[in-house]
Amino acid sequence: AYARYKRAEKQEKLKAKPSAAAAAENPLPVPGWIHSVSSALPALPALPSLMEPTTTGLLQSVEELWTQLFPPEEGGGAAGEPPPETATRPPPPAPPASATEDAFRELAEIEGEEAWREWIDHHVWTYVGLSAPLLGASGPMRSVISGENMGLPVDDLVAREMELSFGSTNTVNMISTRSGWDGAPGDAKNRARLASLRRIVDDIEEAEGEKAWDDYRTLRLLLRDGVDWDVDHPVLEIDTERCAEGGGPCAVEDTVTITPADVENGNIFDEFAKVWHEKDAPLLVKKNQLEDSFWYTDFPNILNHTWDRPPIKHVIMSYGVDISTEISYKYTKQIHDGAVPPEYDGVPTLRSVVSEEEGGALVEQTLDRPRDSSLRSKILKRKTPPRRLIRPANETTLPHSGDGTVPYISLAWAHTWLLHSARAGLHGDGADADDSADAGRNHLGAIAVSHRPKGGMSWVA
Repeated sequence: AYARYKRAEKQEKLKAKPSAAAAAENPLPVPGWIHSVSSALPALPALPSLMEPTTTGLLQSVEELWTQLFPPEEGGGAAGEPPPETATRPPPPAPPASATEDAFRELAEIEGEEAWREWIDHHVWTYVGLSAPLLGASGPMRSVISGENMGLPVDDLVAREMELSFGSTNTVNMISTRSGWDGAPGDAKNRARLASLRRIVDDIEEAEGEKAWDDYRTLRLLLRDGVDWDVDHPVLEIDTERCAEGGGPCAVEDTVTITPADVENGNIFDEFAKVWHEKDAPLLVKKNQLEDSFWYTDFPNILNHTWDRPPIKHVIMSYGVDISTEISYKYTKQIHDGAVPPEYDGVPTLRSVVSEEEGGALVEQTLDRPRDSSLRSKILKRKTPPRRLIRPANETTLPHSGDGTVPYISLAWAHTWLLHSARAGLHGDGADADDSADAGRNHLGAIAVSHRPKGGMSWVA
């Protein structure tokens, strides 16, 4: 509780103290943990001081509780701070249960699972996701490894220097469709509350066989067939080429194929570090950011499992499709015979980009030089490298491309939420039922599909 208080205190210093009028209109302009406390205050008659309408009042009340637990000693600093080394500090007295133990126990109970679910049921009516990258995206790999200017008139290398100082890029790292469900490693404890997707698939096929999926192609691909990011093309490849002395031809000597799981767990950074010797090893620094923020932390890791449907009654997921979207990259390192190796290799060289197009077709664009997005380049109207079709739509697995930024497989993961909703509806309150109650039941039959014709004003079932 004290650690949370200190984090909240730090955030509080960055904000102006809200007025009483503003607090009345928006009584919860506070960090998440205090938000939970405030929502449950009517259940805390023993803590009337916490019901002050401002964040400052709440923080002061928590500080008072901490002061009672660890009062400042003679020769020491403020409450909770260690005294100078020359001072002797007796053990802190036992705190009075009525003012401290009960209070902190109640604060902890407020953040329990039932409390936050009850708060959501009472206050949140609809969840809306717009182009949500539920399984991450491909672009962050490019931005970290070789730079991505995101349409700005700056060089990719400049953009990379800025990006390497950010930690937030890891939040949209690629997540494998095989991660964290049906008992896979990394499964979160609260995921047991949701029906197993594999059991649902078995129920559907027991009821009607494979024909049950005829109208639900994407659901079949994601759940029954288990397609992943690399179903039609590797997500990333690293080629090492050896070139003959004197500028002769080059031949691929070794290829490293990066899997979705390699991106998810950060192994991609290790693989690049083995091939490229960059000064200060920035990609290993990026891996440390990933591990410190998500893998080795006391907080739940959001990158080791696929996303479940939010526990909210109404959920709307909206996204665009069939716009050219990058999904794969190839990097190439050349070793020239007879040349003196440099001390450092520099930034990894992006050789080609694969994009998914309308209907799921795949095209490849080979880059003969780093992308130039400078104003000079725009004025001279330098041509972009040509693109070539490598797989037509009728030979690919996924039926669409993404929205220009997020690949289709990441957007379409929301389809899996339909089955959780359907099963919850069949059970009434959504509680898990006896397995025998689901045997031979086609949950797809509980899904209603509607559309609005082009130019129309109403939805047609």
